[in-house]
Amino acid sequence: FEEGLVEKRYLALVRGSPPAEGLIDHPIPKGEDAHGPRVPAQTRFRLVLRSPVDPCSLGVAMPETGRLHQIRRHLRHANTPPT
Repeated sequence: FEEGLVEKRYLALVRGSPPAEGLIDHPIPKGEDAHGPRVPAQTRFRLVLRSPVDPCSLGVAMPETGRLHQIRRHLRHANTPPT
């Protein structure tokens, strides 16, 4: 992990229709306190499938950094919160 040889991938069911792929580069709180100091955080996201009926999509989230609740916070920041 320390050498960056492992890549984590998470399936994410989100509300809305995110772009086909991208990088969410947005600082997030360091801990549980939402008003605490923010630290750099990056998450790559790739769309897998858009629902033809429901306003939701399935994607793969790949965190570049390892912050607490990073994926959830980044998806919410991108206006595609997890369901």
